[in-house]
Amino acid sequence: MIATSTRVHVEEVRWFMPFELVYVGTCKAPIGRNFGGPVEPQFESGTRFPLEVGKRTVLGKAPGCGIVVQSMIVQRHHVGLTLEVTGDDAVLVVENLGGGTHVFTDGKYFDDRVRLTPGQRFEIGGVLMFELRRTSGPPTS
Repeated sequence: MIATSTRVHVEEVRWFMPFELVYVGTCKAPIGRNFGGPVEPQFESGTRFPLEVGKRTVLGKAPGCGIVVQSMIVQRHHVGLTLEVTGDDAVLVVENLGGGTHVFTDGKYFDDRVRLTPGQRFEIGGVLMFELRRTSGPPTS
């Protein structure tokens, strides 16, 4: 009988991704803009949301969204988020889903999609700020 060896490749299991979306907080509302209700969402500044590489996550007010944000300025399906990772580099593709409240990055409105790198932010309605960051530990949400 001839002995054979079978090599099994076992990948390291990661309990959390190396990148996450973080709710930074609110910035000053655009001049002359009255929202008619509470703007602050149901979570605090610093709340972290895990992102799965290659999977589109919708941020919005609808119960079925991957990230539910209860705020007067958030639409039912506001933005789509897709994390792309190559090696140690990450890009967050933020897609404006056509809600009535605008989406901004670097103070500029965008109506289709933008690609953000870690440390860059996007704002909903020019008020609620979110940032792509490297993970600092297990998610809080």
